[in-house]
This record gives sequence, structure tokens and C-alpha cells, in this order.
Amino acid sequence: MLDLNKPVQTRDGRKARIICTDMKRSDYPIVALTDRGDYEVCDLFTIDGTCSLSAEPHKNNLINVPEKHTVYINMYPDGREFSYASREEADECAATNRIACVKVEYEKGQFDD
Repeated sequence: MLDLNKPVQTRDGRKARIICTDMKRSDYPIVALTDRGDYEVCDLFTIDGTCSLSAEPHKNNLINVPEKHTVYINMYPDGREFSYASREEADECAATNRIACVKVEYEKGQFDD
């Protein structure tokens, strides 16, 4: 579900900025400028972010910019790993045999190979 209170981009990763969300008498009330490199294009979208020129899913549809999350993972010689929200917390909870503390940044829904 598109959250209009958060930053948006196109499904293919281009920057977008919402101009208005209440265009009158339209099935496409969202007016947004989408980045095309050296210029921007004005596009219309439904309230859920579907581009007026396409069916779902399409590279021009609006989505929220993925939020980055960070965790710190304490690693131990026996293969145990424990994650923490901050480096300070990881350090405070570390056992004396910790072999590494790794910072991991990820986006919700990210699955690497």
C-alpha cells in the first residue's frame, strides 16, 4: 500500500515527487514529477500509485522508497550469531570470545543471492 506521507519513487527506481494528491474530477488524483535524467515528466497516478498509462505492475508505478535498516551482529567461534539494534548494544552484550561485530544494512524485502 502506497503511503503518501513517505518519499516515493517509480517501481524501476527513478526519483519522483508528488505535486498534489487531490486533482479534481479524475480517476488519477495524484500528480507527480518523475525523473528522466536531465528533465522531469509530469505523470498522473491512481490513489494506489498506478500510472495512468499502464496496468499493474509497471515500471512507472509509484512505490515508497525502501527504508534502510541497520543491525549489528556479534559472531562467535562456534557459529552462534546475535543481532542488535546498535553497535553500543552489541558491545554491551558481547561475550569475551566474540570474533567479530558486523554491521548489516538492508531493506525490507531484500533477498540477496
